[in-house]
Amino acid sequence: MTQQDVTTNTPQQMNSTSNKHQIKKIQTSLHQASWIFFDIGYTLMALFPSRGDVYAEIAYHHGYNLNPLLIQQNFNKLEEEWNKEKILSHPVVHAFQPTVSEHYAQFNAEILMRSGIPRNEKTLAVTIGKEIFDTVFTDYTQWRTFTNVEKFLGLLKKQGKKMAVVENWDNRLTNFMKKWRLDSYFEFILPGGGLNLRKPDSRIFELALQKAHAKPETTIHIGDVYVDDILGAKKAGVTPLLFDVTRRFMKEDCLKFYTYQELIDVME
Repeated sequence: MTQQDVTTNTPQQMNSTSNKHQIKKIQTSLHQASWIFFDIGYTLMALFPSRGDVYAEIAYHHGYNLNPLLIQQNFNKLEEEWNKEKILSHPVVHAFQPTVSEHYAQFNAEILMRSGIPRNEKTLAVTIGKEIFDTVFTDYTQWRTFTNVEKFLGLLKKQGKKMAVVENWDNRLTNFMKKWRLDSYFEFILPGGGLNLRKPDSRIFELALQKAHAKPETTIHIGDVYVDDILGAKKAGVTPLLFDVTRRFMKEDCLKFYTYQELIDVME
């Protein structure tokens, strides 16, 4: 689909010996893999021009003039708090209760209230949070693919790799992927929210492995969140790769890359 790509900046660390060593390991993993699972949001594509801008625009229609940068900062803080809770909690807590829609409505409402909506207007904040959820997960025009994503997917397909989507979104994900014309790259799309499962619960990865008739030792999962995508995949015996485009997880010990061109360079 001809839409503007989201570009990524190359950090100085990418020229270091350690990063070259990581890319070499990733090259070996990609070569040995039969199946590659993908997260979607902020792995293959991102909200455009930014998450904060999308949230702020919707809030503005309800009479609130919020700072997009503050929204993004509060999103990052709340997600970090949430990730710490997921590490400490029992796996069943990882499921959406009661629904993915209600969960994210509350999540978004908390971000909005931290960003300027008064807490005594929580009911309205939840309503706006639900509207944000519906917009983000249904309006494909709010998203852009990262640079070279389709080139990378095409190269994997050309090399005979099987691919699937493993996401926390609900059942609207399939139609979303069709609108972006990305569905043709994947053997199947597994929306965990539609099954009341969410990463990092290993059961969603195990279900994907069963559906693919794949072995964990020859399967890779690529995602952008350390807790969900890296720890979750590891629990299922799947090799995880972290797309750390925002450099949020520079200190985490895992295989990571920063641009898709890095992977294309070692595959061509």
